[in-house]
Amino acid sequence: MKSWIKYGAIVSAMAFGAFALSEQIGELPNLIEHVHFGLLGGVLLGLLVYQIWNASVWSEVLSSIYETGKKRTDCARIWLESESLKWLPGSVWSYGSRVVLADEIGVTKKKASSSIILELIMTNIAWASLALTTLFTFPVSAWFDKVESYLNWVIFAILGLLVFGIVVSFAFFKIKKLRAVLSIGPIDFKKCLATIFHYIVLCVFNGLLFYGVMTAVPNVEVPVVAALSIAGVAWLAGFWAIGIPGGIGVRETVIVAMVCQFSSLEQAILVAALWRGCQMLAEVGAISLMVGTGIIKQAKPKLKEDESSKKEGLSY
Repeated sequence: MKSWIKYGAIVSAMAFGAFALSEQIGELPNLIEHVHFGLLGGVLLGLLVYQIWNASVWSEVLSSIYETGKKRTDCARIWLESESLKWLPGSVWSYGSRVVLADEIGVTKKKASSSIILELIMTNIAWASLALTTLFTFPVSAWFDKVESYLNWVIFAILGLLVFGIVVSFAFFKIKKLRAVLSIGPIDFKKCLATIFHYIVLCVFNGLLFYGVMTAVPNVEVPVVAALSIAGVAWLAGFWAIGIPGGIGVRETVIVAMVCQFSSLEQAILVAALWRGCQMLAEVGAISLMVGTGIIKQAKPKLKEDESSKKEGLSY
């Protein structure tokens, strides 16, 4: 992919993301002036680390399908560059671009496609594990009393599907015919389990950062376990909202509905907006950092070629 096309697409996607972020900020209630911005700054730094850390795990996914020897930094850069396109209308740009960009690190299109399918299964298992804590955090009777019925059924339907999905996903690793249909070759089962555990650790870290945002908002007292479960359910709801860029609006609706159990509606809206804002700023920071690294990396060989050409010219 030509550099100007690739980076032009990334800038366009980031512009779409910035527009979405401005809409979120416009919805912030007057409580914003009482927010603990020092704590939010810490959350933002944590999310920056999370973005790069999470992106680098793609190298482990590749290793699970016997595509070894890929540097974490290169995998993180390509993952972030492609992920930035999720803000473009549609749901396939980020995945399709990663298949194309993977050629830069010597990964074939077939292997890249297989790794994306496997990654989606792993990440859904990890977030589902976090989301299932909702069943132990929110009393079912109180939930039905306080939240509108259609949201109850949507959220509990999601949780039911997750339980089913986890069982099916684990069976997936053992069923060769299913892997053949999805064009996924041999899989290292032990590495898959290790990578899933790694994703679960990342999900918990992300949930703790979400808890940090809620702590920064005045008069929002949410237990840590509840924060983890809300983060899990919101992520899954946004992921399965097919066609909605970045799941924006869907995740916020789920967050507001669940945080309302512990605070006022105004405070819940503030939590959702701040969380989305911090995430998007961290994404922009991580993408900018890794894209800058990629540009420098591409420029070095060219500089060396120019220097060697000058030396050859002088020798004549």
